[in-house]
Amino acid sequence: MILTVNTADLRHALIAVQPHVHNDAATGLDVVHFMADDQNIYVQATNTASAALAIVSVWEAEGLTGDPEEDSFDLDPTVVKELLQVFKASKNQPEDEIGDSLQIKISTKELIFTDISGLFPGKTYIVPNGNTSEVFPNLPRLFEEAVSAAKQVPSRILANGKLLQLFAHAAAAYKEPLAIEPTATRTRMLITCGESFIGLLMPIRAEEGSDLDVKLIEARDGWNRRLPALAYALRQRSTGRPDNEAALAEAAAEAALKAAKGVIIFRSNTTTPEPDPAS
Repeated sequence: MILTVNTADLRHALIAVQPHVHNDAATGLDVVHFMADDQNIYVQATNTASAALAIVSVWEAEGLTGDPEEDSFDLDPTVVKELLQVFKASKNQPEDEIGDSLQIKISTKELIFTDISGLFPGKTYIVPNGNTSEVFPNLPRLFEEAVSAAKQVPSRILANGKLLQLFAHAAAAYKEPLAIEPTATRTRMLITCGESFIGLLMPIRAEEGSDLDVKLIEARDGWNRRLPALAYALRQRSTGRPDNEAALAEAAAEAALKAAKGVIIFRSNTTTPEPDPAS
């Protein structure tokens, strides 16, 4: 199997997905998993509490069987890091051309990554082709269920901070905001970044009446006690400045009107604006 891809496209996917690799080899999930068809390479990883999938466009493909299990391979996270070190990409590349490109040749013995950006092959990186994980889950099915599930916004969402931070790598790679969508499937939240990355995060559950639920309610009540006095004290010090949303909205509306029409609005001592003499 031979696949040709854009170098930057592959780098983005590796940077976004690699942080989600499981750190326990005994699970069989301590790999970045690749599946290919004639359109995309699907780069995947999961640590069972979060999961990530990114697509890399395939510009040319040879030797595909059409069987997802046959057209797949795994890479150790250390190999992924080395690939990112070896193969860089130009910052400015044409949108309709492949630009900096890599050829990936997969055989039963080895995987060969070759820079084919120039007239002649450039850097080559070769690693043994280990056995593909036999326990890697069907992540596309989980993502399909999350995408098709009804969007349901709960009153509260709890998430592990370290796991949530893993998705920041996708935002940095693709330079797109993260879209977080709670779904009717209570055990997972859908997180997307642009059109090339999709992820899942398992939220922390706090059943009503549980110790965690009680602790969270007490913490919120504490803020309800502290904040009003602080806000009132600061409001008293803001003499001469708008201290309510209505005043701020009115000032913004006047500024927008001035910018749009190029007129000066005079105000009397009341809240009614004086007529503009030019009109």
